[in-house]
Amino acid sequence: MKHIFQKIRKNTAILIASFLCALAIFSITKNPNLFLSSVLSIKEQQLITTKNRDAAYKTQSGILEIFLAPQYTNNFQNIETTLYFKKGFTDPQIHNLSGKGMLNYQEIGDGEIKITLQNMSQIDTSQEIISIPFSWDAAWILLGESQAMSGNQWIPLSIGNLNATDSHSNK
Repeated sequence: MKHIFQKIRKNTAILIASFLCALAIFSITKNPNLFLSSVLSIKEQQLITTKNRDAAYKTQSGILEIFLAPQYTNNFQNIETTLYFKKGFTDPQIHNLSGKGMLNYQEIGDGEIKITLQNMSQIDTSQEIISIPFSWDAAWILLGESQAMSGNQWIPLSIGNLNATDSHSNK
């Protein structure tokens, strides 16, 4: 009798472990961008430098990514930025945003979201500092009014768009 209960317990443990593995594989296949990190190309890094931008953003594969200029590896504690978008044409999935620090967001108007990145540590400026998934049309998303805290002072940031094909002034 004891032998039967050991087999049942062992088989139950195998079934539970199989279920958990299947669940993990299913969630990874449903969200393939889960383990991806975007990296700036050399051309994009040069564009940020030549245009004297403090930060830049690009949209690709349904993700808006924000990058810092190379000279700001460890200069800021916090960054605040405002994301503008046209409702009905694009939908930022702000509850799924991620970044290289503690992130907070607040809807401040119709089509406006204020994002704050806090407790920034050593930043790899070749990778995104904030990543926001969105659906629909990327041309209706604009990053603006950004500032960073250095010491006890807020410094306005010059923002550039790395998407060569998008022109927000035409919309």
